[in-house]
Amino acid sequence: MPVLSHCLPLFGSKDFHQALKAELLKLPDDCFPLQLTTSQGGYVKENSKDIIILKSERIEQNIIIDLTLFATEIVIGCGCGDDPFDAPAHCDLQMVINEKSGSFSFRNKKLT
Repeated sequence: MPVLSHCLPLFGSKDFHQALKAELLKLPDDCFPLQLTTSQGGYVKENSKDIIILKSERIEQNIIIDLTLFATEIVIGCGCGDDPFDAPAHCDLQMVINEKSGSFSFRNKKLT
């Protein structure tokens, strides 16, 4: 799993959220729980992710990020004339970044 390194020195500055978003968007799709964005049983369209950083805080040696993850869901099998079709999708996540190692994980915000 990739680690974050470029944005971490900026934590606490006004540039941190923008730097974090830029670094995250460079990561491959499989680093994200994109399937959590879907609501219609579809698949996530490749390279369709976007992120809004809502807030960040330091708790002990972790940086906790609240964010919204957006993607495009490809909905199939509905029997519609326009099947398959794209639909906007999103979910709220909490990201935990180890400040020393740069390793990170995601938690479904609905479950926290």
